Amino acid sequence: MLPRPQLLRCDPSVPSAPASESGPQAVDPNDLYILMNELVAAIHALAGYPVPASLPSVQLAPLAQMQAIVCRGPCGVRGFYTPERGVFINESLDIKRNVVARSVLLHELVHYVQHVSGKFDGLHGDCYRWFMREREAYDIQNAYLRDNRESTRFHFESVPVMCRGEDDDETN
Repeated sequence: MLPRPQLLRCDPSVPSAPASESGPQAVDPNDLYILMNELVAAIHALAGYPVPASLPSVQLAPLAQMQAIVCRGPCGVRGFYTPERGVFINESLDIKRNVVARSVLLHELVHYVQHVSGKFDGLHGDCYRWFMREREAYDIQNAYLRDNRESTRFHFESVPVMCRGEDDDETN
């Protein structure tokens, strides 16, 4: 098993969005550690990424905090990863019992292994590099859902248009 990640709770000074009907999900650090190892193994099996030497920190955060960091306003963010801060997951997701919620954590862990491996570092253009990372992460997430007999799929089709003008040579 990989070294244990740092499990952080959300910043209590940031106001929370209204809780889901069931409220924030409590996740035992040991359960999260086991789940993250299982998901990294799934990423390895589905996409061939080497298993990283360590796991990123994970922060279970309220929607409002996540929106303030990545959206600059209301949006439907479920999770994100940054090399500096690690993985953030919406605290209302039931990653223990719901395969779709777990797939969100898997998606963010894909971004972590992409970063650690440097697979997309050589691509020209920030937008194109971001697009390629997202496309692969969604492909792996959907393969995970398919392998777990879940019919939900996540789609990522319109982003190449967003890159036009910045990286025209890579997106055409």
